[in-house]
Amino acid sequence: MKVVAVATQKGGQGKTTIALHLAFSAVEAGLKVLFVDLDTQGNATLILTGSSRIAHTPDYTALTASSLFNAQTGRRIKPLATDEGIDLIAPDAQLSEHIKGTIDPHSPELAAPRTVLGKFADDYDLCIIDAPPALGQVLAALLAASNAVITPLTMDIFAIDGAAELLDTISLVKEAENPGLVHLGIVPNQINTRSQDEIATLVSLRQAYGSLITPYAFSLRYAVKAAISARKPVWRSVNGSSHRKAAQEWKDNCRTVLEQLNVLESQQ
Repeated sequence: MKVVAVATQKGGQGKTTIALHLAFSAVEAGLKVLFVDLDTQGNATLILTGSSRIAHTPDYTALTASSLFNAQTGRRIKPLATDEGIDLIAPDAQLSEHIKGTIDPHSPELAAPRTVLGKFADDYDLCIIDAPPALGQVLAALLAASNAVITPLTMDIFAIDGAAELLDTISLVKEAENPGLVHLGIVPNQINTRSQDEIATLVSLRQAYGSLITPYAFSLRYAVKAAISARKPVWRSVNGSSHRKAAQEWKDNCRTVLEQLNVLESQQ
């Protein structure tokens, strides 16, 4: 099982939308997919189940996000199967207890998610982790559990300014816990192709960061927002030329990420 984290240091970067589309794309490619929602808001869980707080109920019996931070968690409790064919580990009320602002490289919490997810490695081809929009122990722990990380970034000054901090966290985790972690790159997201300022910013970023910025980008399109609101990928039930452009762009970009992860080889 390959594990990829979709992580940013700031909210509003569109990471959940990208993470969900990667999951939809992988399932349609015939892969067995596990989705880990480590965002306390539960937006991805809302799309996959219809309720962001499904794991908050006392009678919930599936594996929860907070359980990942206990290395003793075993295989007896399974992730939740959803109608989309994507199995889910949903955020529960206890998840917030594990979100800390500082990273303790000696804490058992740092390695626990890798241990727990490893117990399900033979059940899935791909695990996608939707990270919380914050730096700290949870982000470090999920990076320690991942083979790769991808970083969506909008073209606003606050997001760009904070990206360096996230890159430092990735470097710290690689050195302390996970030397094999691969950063697939910073993905320009929600690009307004009609804004000369945003296009100029993107050009400047590519010049400054080079290959750290992915050659592909996700543009800002209403069809994507509408599709996710309808709990489906943008390439499903396409209607109109603008929608077709969005569908093709997102499908191609998701395919590119899956190819980078080398998870499609067994399906070809």
